[in-house]
Amino acid sequence: MDETRGKDLILVVDDDEDVLELFELNLSLLGFGVCLARDPEEALVHYRQAGRDIVAVIVDLHFPGGHGSELLRALRALDPHARVIVCSGDSAAPEMVRPQHFGFDGALEKHFNRERMAVLLQGITQD
Repeated sequence: MDETRGKDLILVVDDDEDVLELFELNLSLLGFGVCLARDPEEALVHYRQAGRDIVAVIVDLHFPGGHGSELLRALRALDPHARVIVCSGDSAAPEMVRPQHFGFDGALEKHFNRERMAVLLQGITQD
């Protein structure tokens, strides 16, 4: 049985397996369905398949050979209404300080504050 059926689905994109596991655990505990991608290409495949079933995408700021803003542009090309959250351990990065200025809907630090995660996701998925 598909445990994500009927749940709001969050796509998480990160090249670090440990980070993906922590997001999956925390988001599941918050009641979300979770889809994981290890790179931008895999994320775009998942987004094309799931489309509007994905209520938000959490994107790592830095990938080997790339940047989260590149994936943001590709996601918005597929769906101008995609809700995209930037994520990084570098809380001083400009995209983390002013995410909306760079086109993101919000920012999450990689210290996994479940309460902060819940508030941010509730705010952007309830529109």
